[in-house]
Amino acid sequence: MMNVIAKRSLRILVAGGGVAGQALAFWLTRGGHAVTVVERFPALRDSGAQVDLRGQGIDAVERMGLLQEVRGQLVDEAGVAFIDPRGKPKATIMANTSGKGRQALTSEYEIMRGDLVRILHAATKDDAAYVFGKSVDGFDQHADKVTAHFSDGTSDEYDLLIGADGQSSRTRRALLPEDFDPYWRVGIHMAYWFVPRIASDTNIRDTYMVPGGRQIMRRSHNASESRCTSSCARSRRKPPRSTAPRSSSSGRSGPNGSGT
Repeated sequence: MMNVIAKRSLRILVAGGGVAGQALAFWLTRGGHAVTVVERFPALRDSGAQVDLRGQGIDAVERMGLLQEVRGQLVDEAGVAFIDPRGKPKATIMANTSGKGRQALTSEYEIMRGDLVRILHAATKDDAAYVFGKSVDGFDQHADKVTAHFSDGTSDEYDLLIGADGQSSRTRRALLPEDFDPYWRVGIHMAYWFVPRIASDTNIRDTYMVPGGRQIMRRSHNASESRCTSSCARSRRKPPRSTAPRSSSSGRSGPNGSGT
């Protein structure tokens, strides 16, 4: 006897209206489900840095029918150059735009996060319900339902609650043990900022690497702005022991001006 699985429409709550939350809403609504996306920011959060689509990401965008929209918003980045202290390129790796094989260091599909978010929102806003300025503060799990408690003091029941609320996800934190660290710490510290684009900022990303796990990078995503990124890796090696001979008085001045 053939088993028949009855399909029914689920009432689904997605916590987080970023790239993941909206992409999920896209597929769930097309599966016939009633989807509500709650985002704690008061409006669509369409800021952020450059995103490079690769592998399955490109396949997913194509299956969503959004590849042409993405192509229309691509960043003009032709490749990456490794430069010396004087800014002269020592090696350059161009993007693979052949449509075959793996992407290079620069993807064929480089897009600003904000543009990708707006594309996904335009594709889902008529099918999913979006609620801005509201977040999931907690939930109660029942046998076949979940009650979500919101930041405005209201509550509602859903068949499924999905946490797509970022690295500091409150949803995930509520499911994990209290002392569990959800981050995979790799010992790399990174910061980026936007600066006015100058004439020497080409469409080739510049990368300068120095010993000690340090790097600074410049890439330009539009005609008026460039993005600078600085990163350093935390050293895991112990500092070398000094081989200099010791003396009873070093002659250095301490905080009060006396020798140490």
